[in-house]
Amino acid sequence: MERIDQIINCSNVELLKFKLHLNLNIHIRRLDNGDVLINSGDPFFGGIYRQQRMNNISIENRCPLDFPALYLNFKTKENHIYVYPSNNHNIIENKLTF
Repeated sequence: MERIDQIINCSNVELLKFKLHLNLNIHIRRLDNGDVLINSGDPFFGGIYRQQRMNNISIENRCPLDFPALYLNFKTKENHIYVYPSNNHNIIENKLTF
């Protein structure tokens, strides 16, 4: 499992490479309207992540970390990697190295 909302909101990273027992590349593209396109490359697998600021933040105190956490949870089975996006860090545990 990897938290990626901070990578999306506080950097200009466009490619994340994960090494499970298979390699997985996650492409990040920030759209003009504030949404984020996240996909795994050639065979398109992914979607658009629509971020919404937490309600209890005043306009004067806004920062890139005002969004709910976004985690990518990974589960491997044979030659497939299943990716489950979630706002909860307790969904699926799997060892991950960069």
